[in-house]
Amino acid sequence: MYMQANQRQSHASKPIARSVMEFLLSKITSQHGKRILFITSLYFQVVRIERMKAEIITKLNEVMGLTTNEDALRFPATFRGVVWSNTDLTAALNEEVLDKDISEDRAREISEHVVDIAPKWVRYGRRADMVTDVMTLIKSGGQLAAAA
Repeated sequence: MYMQANQRQSHASKPIARSVMEFLLSKITSQHGKRILFITSLYFQVVRIERMKAEIITKLNEVMGLTTNEDALRFPATFRGVVWSNTDLTAALNEEVLDKDISEDRAREISEHVVDIAPKWVRYGRRADMVTDVMTLIKSGGQLAAAA
């Protein structure tokens, strides 16, 4: 009986712990840090690369202009599942979209949807800037895939 109550308490505390973590990260992470977290975790969540190659990180950084230290991209790439665990990206953005040459209007539509469903704690700057970043990521999918 004690074990069942303890399991319920542990299970119920996970959403609280996650909420606290998200709140703290939203407050202590700079806008630039959130941009790095958002873009890097988004890319690696969509392409689902199991082994991170230095070439992929280098190319992503080159295309998106994220940081002067590429090692800073390893954390968000590794924790992509944590960032996007409560968000269903598959309907809006998937690896096939990144591999295709899609129209500007379609890229904008997808990008707006991705930004709208993104966890609030990783949002940075203006919505328009985030949409532009996702569009750049979509349009650069072929270049990034070549690095993989």
